[in-house]
Amino acid sequence: MNPLFPKNLLQLTSIGEVKSSLTVKNSSPTQSTDAYSWNYDENFPNEVDPISESETSKETQYNFSFPIYSFGETLLFSIEENFINISPIFGNMISRSIVSQLIKTSPDIIVIGSSDRISNMKKMTKSECTLQPPEFITGFIGSVLTQLIIGENKGMNFKCLIVPSEGPNGFEKISLSDMGSLIDVCSQWLGFDHSKYSQECYRLWRCDSAAIGAQSGLYI
Repeated sequence: MNPLFPKNLLQLTSIGEVKSSLTVKNSSPTQSTDAYSWNYDENFPNEVDPISESETSKETQYNFSFPIYSFGETLLFSIEENFINISPIFGNMISRSIVSQLIKTSPDIIVIGSSDRISNMKKMTKSECTLQPPEFITGFIGSVLTQLIIGENKGMNFKCLIVPSEGPNGFEKISLSDMGSLIDVCSQWLGFDHSKYSQECYRLWRCDSAAIGAQSGLYI
């Protein structure tokens, strides 16, 4: 979603970063290798096969950080998710930490994201949700919404805009029509000049190859 926030047009200023770390303790399996069933998911994100590990225990640390930008009186948090390299644990912990700090000042909150489990654009607020089963939202945005709606620090007012996409977290593709709708709503919500803003957003999206129809290929 970074093309929605052009650095030059908005004059974004980096004011800090959010850091998180995860320490994974690896130890030899207690059961015999004959009884062990290898499962990639249960070892994510360290991707260690217990059968091939030595008997010696060891620790592996994973670090993750992302910048915080500001423009005017607005703070921008944007995580570039990649399900191959980044465990969902990071997104869950970071969203919980961010929301716990925001509740101290009760700012206006706008959440923008995408999901491959919805068929059309969804708008949500504290009192309204347009998701219909079996539609749902995952990743960092899903975790943020969970904290805002049912988490320990629930109760803050927010606006949320979710558009349909194709592909896993970190590799989403958005249709040209949904891209236009995103730009229209964001320019209204954030008070941008629509003409200059939309022109710059489309340019960045073409460079990012994040639009379905902007490139050809086979998706499997």
